[in-house]
Amino acid sequence: MQYSDLTTALGDLMVVVITNAASATPSNDTNFNNILPRIIDSGEQRIYRELDFLYTRDTVYEANALANQRVVDLPSTTIVLQGTNIITNPNVLSQTPSPGANGNINYTLSINTNTIGITDSNANTPFISVGQWVNILTAVGTNGYLPQSVLQGPFQIASISLNTPGVSLIYTLTGPANATGTITWANTGFRYSTVSGSAQVTATTAEYHGLSIGSIITVGVTTLLGTKTYITAGDYTVTSTPTATTFTFNLPAPASDTENLIFENNNVIAIQYLGNPLSGTKNRVEPVSKDALDILWPTDLSEQGVPKYGALVNNTTLEVGPVPDQNYIVQFVGTFRPAPMSATNTTTYLATTYPDLFLNACMVFGMLYQKDADLPQGAPPGADVTKWENEYQKSKASVLSEIQRQKGQGPNWSSYSPTPESTPSRP
Repeated sequence: MQYSDLTTALGDLMVVVITNAASATPSNDTNFNNILPRIIDSGEQRIYRELDFLYTRDTVYEANALANQRVVDLPSTTIVLQGTNIITNPNVLSQTPSPGANGNINYTLSINTNTIGITDSNANTPFISVGQWVNILTAVGTNGYLPQSVLQGPFQIASISLNTPGVSLIYTLTGPANATGTITWANTGFRYSTVSGSAQVTATTAEYHGLSIGSIITVGVTTLLGTKTYITAGDYTVTSTPTATTFTFNLPAPASDTENLIFENNNVIAIQYLGNPLSGTKNRVEPVSKDALDILWPTDLSEQGVPKYGALVNNTTLEVGPVPDQNYIVQFVGTFRPAPMSATNTTTYLATTYPDLFLNACMVFGMLYQKDADLPQGAPPGADVTKWENEYQKSKASVLSEIQRQKGQGPNWSSYSPTPESTPSRP
């Protein structure tokens, strides 16, 4: 049963006139059109709450365990969280540029959006697909426009505009926060200049950096300048801003090399293309109380690493400890609410697998709206609602019998055999 079948059936069983069954407003009755989404929602939500379908148990991957942040947001459709895993050592299909090679990776972003455009022009670019995971190894977005963690770690490909393996890929990622400025075409990372005997480093950006004296910038990857001078990954304080695209900071000790405009990580701005589905190591997050987390980690950054424990703060938030030392892909296992049926989502699990149950559930609420409109004058109120409630309960009993058999809850995880609904007669 599809959406148009449901609206047609409701029109046949209720006192409405259906003019376009596939439309979001299928009836000449404006009141019916207004109540129709609530009829569908009431039927679906009642069934999902009363029956535990294997279909609604799912595994959802999210890239939302962010470095230095204790709070992890649950997927918005989570109903019951049954398990959480932190993914480490994900399967890497390819890396561009290849280790030790120079390459050309650029990113673009627009103010007040969290859409990140990536252009990867390298000889070993793979074929990509929407939903595939990438892992940005080098921290970028450190020029003042973005939160420091936005362009580092795992992201899912949101859209693709050019997919030419071995030549160029152009695609978008979705960051966790909106950009505070616009970058039209920028190489990732900084370019560094040093003078032997001086601790000062001059950093150059491709666009206006928006920094001021005292700002904190993050060097994403330890970079070798010359033969002896290292700029170690970490946070540095801006000491001056000579131009709109340059700023300075100091090393712990004077540089041993004089170098000019060396790309961060020697321009190896690596992006890893990960296997889909993921085949990394699953590190289980053991559930504990919020009090236990606060006792073990009284401050958020008292310890960093792969999270081992988690506490549900509310129905949308999980706190973990220790605090992630980098961005991680998280695997959530549990019960998730499917998208409801509508004129734009015309086929759903309930409508396809249990159309009788779904229709009966819709009719229970629908007849409350109709207020027994088709009964003769003087008939007892609620008769139609009672009739459809009885039909719903009959359908529910048979569906319950089936979903119990699906769950493997019998001996040795075999298919469960419920008590027969009737006693076979003897010959």
